[in-house]
Amino acid sequence: MDAVQFWRAIITDYFLGKGGYAYINKHLNNVISLHYVDETYISTIKNTDPIFKSHKILVNGKEYWPFEFIKILRNTKDGAEGVSIIEEHNLILSVAYNSLVFEETLVKKGGNKKGFIKSPKKLSEEAMNKLKEAWRRLYSNNSENVVILNEGLEFQEASNTSVEMQLNENKETNSAEICKLFNIPENIIRGTASAKEYTNAFKMGVMPILKTIECALNRELLLEREKSSFYFAFDTKELLKGDIKERFEAYKIAIEANFMSVDEVRYMEDLPALGIDWIKLGLDSVLYNPKTKEIYTPNTDKTNSISDTKNKKPPI
Repeated sequence: MDAVQFWRAIITDYFLGKGGYAYINKHLNNVISLHYVDETYISTIKNTDPIFKSHKILVNGKEYWPFEFIKILRNTKDGAEGVSIIEEHNLILSVAYNSLVFEETLVKKGGNKKGFIKSPKKLSEEAMNKLKEAWRRLYSNNSENVVILNEGLEFQEASNTSVEMQLNENKETNSAEICKLFNIPENIIRGTASAKEYTNAFKMGVMPILKTIECALNRELLLEREKSSFYFAFDTKELLKGDIKERFEAYKIAIEANFMSVDEVRYMEDLPALGIDWIKLGLDSVLYNPKTKEIYTPNTDKTNSISDTKNKKPPI
């Protein structure tokens, strides 16, 4: 599996299963490879202590220690297994699923309503069989058929149409509710989201997952002596970049405020450096070095010490 397939499988299990699990293949302290394990093959053995929790991981019955796996868990309370979104929000997902099943049934039947036939007198077995066969052809939706009701037969509706049940409106509402489960604005799916909605979706829907992954990587892939100096973190600058006009306006402010150089800006835009190490200073600026306590005035090309300034007597 490449990186995209690996993380796609992990995140799928994170939302739909008990969590995303990846086995850490090590030789001593060196990580050789990471291996995705389908959560359906994972089971856990937990202790009964509510304070000092511990567990072991079983894969096809073989025991492993927790530190041998990277575990990406959703809403976990024990650090062993997470809670899937299906288990937590099964009602709204069930409503959406059953709505699709009902819509499929209507399509298969050509949109015809369910109902029953009222007859003022008892029909013969032969007449009932012919009526059933004609009705079956009518609801098959693969040929043109007509049912003739004679001798006082009357069709009585027993269900509503999709328009009467407002299926389309309900489907849109269900879609919006499912988007809320993932903290993703509905306009993101429709492709009509504004820049603000895109940023909010990233911060509310994506960042919590990235933080969960970062925490798991820091916990399992770093030695205890490394945790004070190193950490894993996702570079999200590319994802949060605005359009070219917004970026260039921000770069202009940064350069004019003298806390970024031209080459630093070009590096963020994936452009080659020009070798420009200087920054612009106005002649009206006064520069102070807090380490040496020196003051430099470019306009007069003079350097003074702040202690000398304090010792000078004011003129009489």
